[in-house]
Amino acid sequence: MNRIITILFSLFLFSCARDKIVYEFYPAFITPIHYTIDIEKSILSQNSKQLKIEGHIQGSNNLINEEYQIDRKVLNTFLERIESVKLDSSIQHNREVLDGISFRFSKINQWNDSISLISTSPNRQEKYLKDYQILDAFFALAHSTIKNNNKGQSLTENIQDYFHYTLPIKRVSNNPIEYRVAGRISGCRDGNEALISLLDSLPNNEPIIFDIRNGSFAPCLTELLEEFEQKKRIYYYGIFELNQIDLDIETLEDELSEAEKDNSNGLVGGIRRQLKELRKDRKRIIAESKLRPNSFRTKHELRKTIANIGYNK
Repeated sequence: MNRIITILFSLFLFSCARDKIVYEFYPAFITPIHYTIDIEKSILSQNSKQLKIEGHIQGSNNLINEEYQIDRKVLNTFLERIESVKLDSSIQHNREVLDGISFRFSKINQWNDSISLISTSPNRQEKYLKDYQILDAFFALAHSTIKNNNKGQSLTENIQDYFHYTLPIKRVSNNPIEYRVAGRISGCRDGNEALISLLDSLPNNEPIIFDIRNGSFAPCLTELLEEFEQKKRIYYYGIFELNQIDLDIETLEDELSEAEKDNSNGLVGGIRRQLKELRKDRKRIIAESKLRPNSFRTKHELRKTIANIGYNK
C-alpha cells in the first residue's frame, strides 16, 4: 500500500514538474506582494507590486525582487499539502471588511490553464477551511525558504499578520537558541498564556536571543519580560519601528517617483509630506533609542557581548 502511495505521489510530482503556483497578496495600506513557486526549478520568487488607479498609488515595484532556492523536501511537503486541498475548480470567497487583505492562489499548468481561489480576509472557520490549508502550506514553505534576508522575511511576516495565526514567535536557531518575533505581541499578562508558556520553557543556563527587527512587545508586557529576564539570560536585537519606517520610506520614494512622472500634483505634495514626517520620525527613533544592557541594535553587537562574558558558540 505504501508503495502504491509513493508511486502515485511521484506521478503527481512528474505531472506538475513544469507547472507553477502563484500567491498574490493585496493588503490594505502596504505594498502588494506576489510569490511564484517554480516547481521544476524549485525556486520561490518574491516580487513587490505597485497598484495605480486614478488619484491613488499604493506600493512599489522595486521594494523587493528576489529569488530563493527551495529545499526539495520542503517543496514536496508543500505540494502534498496543496494536493490534499483538492481544489478542482475555481472558488471565490468575498467578505466586506475594512483594512483587510485579499489574496489569490493560482495553480497554473504548462498550457497556462489555471485554477484559483480568491479570498478576502478569511476567518478560521469551516467555510474558509481550504483558504487556510492553502495559506498554512505557503507560510510554512516561505518561512523555511526565505532566510538571511530581513526585508524578505519582514514583508512576508507583515502579510501573514493580516490573517489569523497564533503567537508570532518562531524558533530559528538552536546554537545559540534564537527566536524571531514577527509583528506586535499585544495585550498584557492575562490572555498571553502562550507567551508565558514559551518564556517559562526557556533554559536558565544559556543565552536566549530574540530577534525583534520586525517584532515588538506591548508596553504592558514589560513587567512580565523583566520578571523572566531576572531568571534567564535573555537578549534582544533590532528596532522594530526603525525596520518598518525604512520599508515605508523606500515604498513612498517609489510612489513619489511614479506620481512625479504623471504630474499628479495632489499626490506629489501628500507623499512629500509623508516622507518628511517619516524621516523626522526616523531620526527621533535613533536619537531616543535607549537600549537596555540586554538589548542591541544588531546581532553582531549582541554576539560580541555574549562572547566577552564567556559564552561563545
